[in-house]
Amino acid sequence: GSQLKEFAVPSGLERARRIGGALRAASGDYTSVVLSQLSSFGMPGRVLFEGSLLKPVKFVQHTQDAHDIGTLVLERADGKGSVTVLSLNENILAYSSNQSAPVIQMPDMLCWLGEDGTTFDNAQLQSEMSSPKVKSIYAIGVEATQTVGVPSTGVTFRDFPGVQAQMAAIMGAVGYAGAYVPFDANG
Repeated sequence: GSQLKEFAVPSGLERARRIGGALRAASGDYTSVVLSQLSSFGMPGRVLFEGSLLKPVKFVQHTQDAHDIGTLVLERADGKGSVTVLSLNENILAYSSNQSAPVIQMPDMLCWLGEDGTTFDNAQLQSEMSSPKVKSIYAIGVEATQTVGVPSTGVTFRDFPGVQAQMAAIMGAVGYAGAYVPFDANG
């Protein structure tokens, strides 16, 4: 409870429910639906990799110390290279074969959205990679710029000292020793 009071993003669950409801009610252009909902919450986001669909080609995952550690490789449908995502229970870091710095990393969020509006967490993506539902997916990046704390501290999630300390430890666990590169939804 004390950690939730310190790190919670107010209205997080309600926002997730609203995005899910909007996706269920939509018929087409699901990325716009998600981005519109995020914008209405003041959460800047965009479709990554120039809006290209991604095809999951390899997902290797193992469990260590009660954590799911994985590497996901995706090919860009536009032919402009590949994407590698490192995960420790959740998406931690994404690289493009065309860039030297990470495209997005925690605490900024990387989310999966199917062409048909289906959402996936990593476990679902791994188990359904060969199904038609995940033939091609979009990667949506969201800035972790919401204020945290109950009541709100006025400090953004990604700038909160406690989050930064946790983030550095997790980055080290997946072998990343570089500095945090804040995600910019404006590209």
